[in-house]
Amino acid sequence: MKQAPRSWYKKIDSFFLQHGFHRSKNDPNLYTMYDEKGQIVLISLYVDGIIIISNVDTLIKEIKLYMSQIFEMKDLGSLHYCLGLEVWRDSRKTFLTQGKYVRGLLKKFKMEQCKTTLVPLQQNLKLCRDDGSKEVDATLYRKLVGNLIYLTTNRQDLAYFVSVMVQFMSKPIESHWIATKSVLRYLHGTCDYVILYTNTSNVILACFSDSD
Repeated sequence: MKQAPRSWYKKIDSFFLQHGFHRSKNDPNLYTMYDEKGQIVLISLYVDGIIIISNVDTLIKEIKLYMSQIFEMKDLGSLHYCLGLEVWRDSRKTFLTQGKYVRGLLKKFKMEQCKTTLVPLQQNLKLCRDDGSKEVDATLYRKLVGNLIYLTTNRQDLAYFVSVMVQFMSKPIESHWIATKSVLRYLHGTCDYVILYTNTSNVILACFSDSD
């Protein structure tokens, strides 16, 4: 039924709200719950996939047990891979990467054997809507840019360059396509880059958006 996904979301949304969770105003698929003891629970919902995060292990077990009494569920254990995002843990460290997603993207666009570059785009490169070069397949260009947009989930070093590529999605030309493939060459050499989180009280997260 066409309305089935909406009905499902409405049902599970009401379940979370009735049990003390608050829906995020910025992301309607994120639910949070805090208490006076400093206990935190975060639930991320994607269709029928649920990720539960908490600083208290017993809370996760209680939530899973109660939800299993209401919904038919399958516990997949600790998070390792979800929607192209890989999560690895080592002692007191957590690593996030999209390496598998990048390798799949390179294979999809036949760039798995390409030469690598040190930066996504050449410095001082100026792109315009019409420089006289011929038009390229707009559908293929949009697919590639769409994949790159999703990749910026944890690859913020690509954010600026992808924002440039997005500007030409309506009528891409050969110079735009060449520039976008340059981003793929950069990814070929950096597909194993990870974000590292350490389990310490004083964590400073530094983000660099201009790779040169």
